[in-house]
Amino acid sequence: MKLKEEGQYRKAPACLYEGDCEALSAMKAFGEFSPVTDNAEDYYKYIDPNHEYTPAVYEGEISIFKEYFIESKIKKALMPKVWLKSGGWLIIENTEAMVVIDVNTGKNNTKAHEEAVFKTNKEAAEEILRQLRLRNLSGMIVIDFINMKSEENNKKLVEILEEGAKCDRVSVTVVGMVPLGLVLMTRKKTGLPLKSRLTRPCPVCGGAGCVSVLP
Repeated sequence: MKLKEEGQYRKAPACLYEGDCEALSAMKAFGEFSPVTDNAEDYYKYIDPNHEYTPAVYEGEISIFKEYFIESKIKKALMPKVWLKSGGWLIIENTEAMVVIDVNTGKNNTKAHEEAVFKTNKEAAEEILRQLRLRNLSGMIVIDFINMKSEENNKKLVEILEEGAKCDRVSVTVVGMVPLGLVLMTRKKTGLPLKSRLTRPCPVCGGAGCVSVLP
């Protein structure tokens, strides 16, 4: 309503609303934390003109990117494999139709005690929610957790996802666990995923990830 009222007195073309820059949007998406910058003037000018955050000023001798391992962290955020502290890992594949996530046991054998498997699945669920925000993945999300026999543990796992999804600034719906043992979720699309922003298809393989051996 406010935009309509202001628009009546503006001469076209005119900007009626301008959203936050991507950096500020990302900070809001990940909750409370203290940003760090090596140039406070540029930070307030280009990122946070309304002074919503008070950044710490880095004055180290080496580059701030090297100090906080920014480049290596960006590379990890683009890789399909994400390690878990338990020794397991996630495989995240973002297809055109949906996001598919597979949870692997790693060091934890599938014959391990039910509670050990649940602990790994719980850790995976928390990391998946973080990766969805970090990579800005959206649409239909299918998760293949480690199989658990306990219906109670399966219910707890879905509840963990539902509770964690509340921290996401983007609308997330946890559909639940289907008879096949897969968990279905949806996440509202807001812009391009991180991979599409930071990479481009390989000119040799066309983005397939492999080169044909055929002549």
